[in-house]
Amino acid sequence: MTRILLVDDHPLVRQGARAALSADADLEVVGEARDGNEAMSLTRGLRPDVILLDIRLPGKNGIDVARALRRELPETKVIILTSYNLDAYVRACFAIGVDGYLLKTATDAELVDAVRAVLRGEQVVSAEIPMDTAEPSGQANPPALSERECEVLQLVALGETNRAIGLRLGLKESTIESYLGNAFGKLGARSRSDAANRAMQLGLIVPPD
Repeated sequence: MTRILLVDDHPLVRQGARAALSADADLEVVGEARDGNEAMSLTRGLRPDVILLDIRLPGKNGIDVARALRRELPETKVIILTSYNLDAYVRACFAIGVDGYLLKTATDAELVDAVRAVLRGEQVVSAEIPMDTAEPSGQANPPALSERECEVLQLVALGETNRAIGLRLGLKESTIESYLGNAFGKLGARSRSDAANRAMQLGLIVPPD
């Protein structure tokens, strides 16, 4: 039995994916998460074989979740299931080491086939996405920034001040400034907004709504 965790903040998407997967007797949806933090908690507890993961999530976004999963639970297969057909996102996700990138236009059969393919060790990419896009380039290299640096830049993109970011993360304002300084150097940025924009272009953080 293949154990699957669904991660999406839209109940209808989770219901549709569950229905598609549950039609096959050897596929079992063992849990559902509505945000990134819940996804990490359930993954640690349930140890699913495969995770279907959206990119835009409340709290920790899907790219951050995928990065953390590759570090903590490398044996778990990760398939991004998203509406975003953006080169930067695709490259960033495969640079992290995800096993598949599917658009939400995928059929039920394509979703099931993708799960089976990654379990065989294959890489899965939606037909609408050019295969060379799934080859990470040196420009889009998510590991260049630490998880905390990405978290800080995500909050910068949302318009938070250094003081507000520090309060939210339980860190000193000087520590936030240090993280931003490191990010500036890695990204070649000259300002907070420039750093956030560069990180978004590389798919390291999610653009705000």
